Amino acid sequence: MCENLKITRSLFFLPEIYTQCSTHPKVAVFKITSKVSSTLNLNDPTSKVTYTVTVRNDETAPYAANANNIVVFDGLPEGLRLADQPNLSVSNNATIVPGREGKGTSTSNDSIRVTLLNLAPGETATITFDVQKDQAEPLADPKKTINHASITLNLGENQIIYDTTDSTDPKQNTSNFYPAADDSEVTDGTVSTTTGSDSAAPLVSNQRAINISSPTTKEIPTTTTDTTQITHSAVIRNTGRETEGDQVGEIKFTITEGANDQITRVPNTVEVVYDADDNPATPNLTYTVTRDGNGDYDLSTAVPKNGGAAWTGMAPNSSVTINYKVESTQAIIDSTEKTSVTLVVGGQDAPTVGARSVENTTIVKGLKLVKKQALNETCAVNASLVFTQGDVAAKPGDCIVYKITAFNNFSASDTRFNFTDLIVTDTTDRFNNKAQVLTSSTTPAFTVKLAEVADADTSPADNTYGASANSTAVSGTVPSLAPQKYAALVFSVKINPDGAAPGSL
Repeated sequence: MCENLKITRSLFFLPEIYTQCSTHPKVAVFKITSKVSSTLNLNDPTSKVTYTVTVRNDETAPYAANANNIVVFDGLPEGLRLADQPNLSVSNNATIVPGREGKGTSTSNDSIRVTLLNLAPGETATITFDVQKDQAEPLADPKKTINHASITLNLGENQIIYDTTDSTDPKQNTSNFYPAADDSEVTDGTVSTTTGSDSAAPLVSNQRAINISSPTTKEIPTTTTDTTQITHSAVIRNTGRETEGDQVGEIKFTITEGANDQITRVPNTVEVVYDADDNPATPNLTYTVTRDGNGDYDLSTAVPKNGGAAWTGMAPNSSVTINYKVESTQAIIDSTEKTSVTLVVGGQDAPTVGARSVENTTIVKGLKLVKKQALNETCAVNASLVFTQGDVAAKPGDCIVYKITAFNNFSASDTRFNFTDLIVTDTTDRFNNKAQVLTSSTTPAFTVKLAEVADADTSPADNTYGASANSTAVSGTVPSLAPQKYAALVFSVKINPDGAAPGSL
């Protein structure tokens, strides 16, 4: 193998230890390792990581020799700089100084240089320093930024060993001084046991951003059935550069009910719908999420429905819509319930900005009935009437016209909330011996009418729905009353000549 060596006798300080064609010349063999302590939070300008560079004179090479006045250089990639307080440290009585010799172009210190380092075979030097994001420069690849360290050792007579963790560095010349197999580089963070092998770990930078938005306001009947329960929702959006919710505790949410006990969440109905790309042409996936013992829903526990793909987290620029059902029992019309959906963000480099809670509102809607009366002293069919909910001062022989208005106060068109076969009725037993219920065949005549009307102040023009009076009630049936529609029933009574007490009718 001697003929393959590229070193001449003139390289060595101690030529007597070299026997040509019998042994390899004595020379230091360096094992360089660069590690980083943690992730860098790009949302926090003060976030910093610690680099640890170790240099070992690898004694596993049988030709390893003492090395004096080693120079270690580390020039940071663009986008990184030494921290405001870099905590520079080096062992073995060496000297470490900061500089501006890194890859960046800002005016910040972005390199370190170690000098006066001496290592015997088997000895290791440890160098540490803290690094921050350089806000004046971009970080080209936040997930794979690799910080390389290099070593130079002057052997004299213009012979300099240059070793580095960067296999692409054209200045590396270790193959001139020892077998090529005794130097290699890896950049995935693993540490090789091969003689003279070098390794560098990639820096992982996180830039997380997530928020919750899009609260809903829904209307609910006074008492729901399975078909009239409502679904509330809220939307979690991942606007950062990281996958969210694939790790336990990273993305959770809670749903907290208000004080209205007549409006409650339906148990075991929480689902999340994942929209990976905000593209309507791409199908979304639905998952179920179960509440844990603390009342939290953790996205990492999402289970696919209908044989869908397994949950792998929220990709950047994706969203998750939280859906849950609400029911009501004998709730009061126009009462409300507020439900809070709160986003709980944890994990590494959890962001602290962005909306964390929304409030969903449930409003009880239904059929509202209003009864009014108007005095018709002449009992004329075409009399001008003023309806009121108060008493009217009628006297024997006067007529009183009654109007009952039904209003479907759901605000939007929804066939689930149509009132069908709606019976509008008023009993007449209170008129016995006091007043006569008028019809089209009485004297005076007054036709009972039931029809849809434009608003609460309008009386029906005809008897569209065929209302009638009998001995016990005046009533009629409205086939369907849609949201925001009115129907009114009118009829009239004439007070008997012997009278009745004011307001008793």
